[in-house]
Amino acid sequence: MHWFNTERWRPLHVGFAKVRLVLVLLGLIPYVYFAQGVPLWPALILVVLGELLQLWAAANLHKQEALAHTGPYAWVRNPMYTGRFVVGLGLGLALDPRWIVVPVFVVIYVLYAHARVLREEALLREQLGRPYAEYCQRVGRWFPRRLPALSEFVCWSWAGVIRNRQLRVTAGLLVVMLLVVARRELL
Repeated sequence: MHWFNTERWRPLHVGFAKVRLVLVLLGLIPYVYFAQGVPLWPALILVVLGELLQLWAAANLHKQEALAHTGPYAWVRNPMYTGRFVVGLGLGLALDPRWIVVPVFVVIYVLYAHARVLREEALLREQLGRPYAEYCQRVGRWFPRRLPALSEFVCWSWAGVIRNRQLRVTAGLLVVMLLVVARRELL
């Protein structure tokens, strides 16, 4: 996947970033339409857990300021992507209880997240140098390597959540889940 992170593909990355909200909204149309007749509670549990992880990560993220190493970043280097993955599993389960959508989502998301994380890690190594390299030695990319100290683990900042715009994502997920519930109740 390193080839996808080259300058040649940069226009595609930039272009996607500009239209991703439109693509998400278009993707919601079939999602809300087909999400019916499925027990919703397992999907809701996954969506809530994934979004809580994303909120916690946003509360501890200091983009362009400092290395994030508290909260979920004390466990893994990419808790935002992990949270998004869990949310996606929940949304996929709400859409299709037969688990046809979920494996497709898993493959696509793993490829996307891995390529994106490789790009971000290269940038962070360049910007932060040795502290980031030491952090990478201590903390796994996707899976925990050690149990963090309680002082590292229990951290929260509403200012971080707001600064990182995570409340917009939370509001969007709430709207999607309300639409799914409303669709079930109306039909």
